[in-house]
Amino acid sequence: MSSQIAQSTPSLLLQDVVINRGSRCVLPRLNLRLEPGHLLGVLGPNGSGKTSLLKACVGELALAGGAIYLNNQRLDQHNAKQLSRLRAVLPQSGHLTFDLPVHELIQMGVYPFTEIAQSDVRRWTDQAIAMADVEPLMNKRFATLSGGQQQRVQFARVMLQIFAIKAVNGHAFLLLDEPTSNLDPKHQGLLIRAVREMVNSRQVGALVILHDLNIAARWCDRVLLIAENQRPVLGSPATVFTEKTLKTVYGIKMQVSQHPARPNQLLILDNEH
Repeated sequence: MSSQIAQSTPSLLLQDVVINRGSRCVLPRLNLRLEPGHLLGVLGPNGSGKTSLLKACVGELALAGGAIYLNNQRLDQHNAKQLSRLRAVLPQSGHLTFDLPVHELIQMGVYPFTEIAQSDVRRWTDQAIAMADVEPLMNKRFATLSGGQQQRVQFARVMLQIFAIKAVNGHAFLLLDEPTSNLDPKHQGLLIRAVREMVNSRQVGALVILHDLNIAARWCDRVLLIAENQRPVLGSPATVFTEKTLKTVYGIKMQVSQHPARPNQLLILDNEH
């Protein structure tokens, strides 16, 4: 891939990216491009470098090699405020060191956008609250909530930020680290559907770290499968989630078949037991 970035299409572009953890290389020479209208799932065993990759993509982790570009400008040339107006991030843990009422925490999503009218903020806030199903929590304080409830409140904040980013730029990037990990099945489905709907608007590109292969197979356009001491595998779920590849990456036998209730979708089962 050329070092010249000639494309004008908004994108998150990783070019020959190398990520180290201490003296160990966890991700060698990764190339990928994420554009609005696409949902990319990142999967792999624990410790394979998924969270390190996300931290690199949001500018929190220095690269050992290569470069990351956001909208055709090197990521390290954007300051923190500029980045907050281009992409929204939901980290793995929703824990905060300070306590706030839930409604105030959600409003933090529009802090970088002082130019936006309050009427728009109120409308988007209502939409974000509905998307995250946090209306029953609005009169509570964040610290009193369960881990799953906190995750949903943080998701509402991120959705509000995405509405604002789209309004200002016409597009946005969304990066989420295991957003379904603390959620019950109902809210897992609600959250990933909300992300998919944002992506379907053609204005949002999303990178989501997941552990559940079936969630990735159902909702993602492409998946990136990473494992220690192996080359990353990038492609559609149908091409990446093969029994041979999954056995190599996870070290257990899995059965991959067509989903009996969803045409053109895979069903992946642990075949070890």
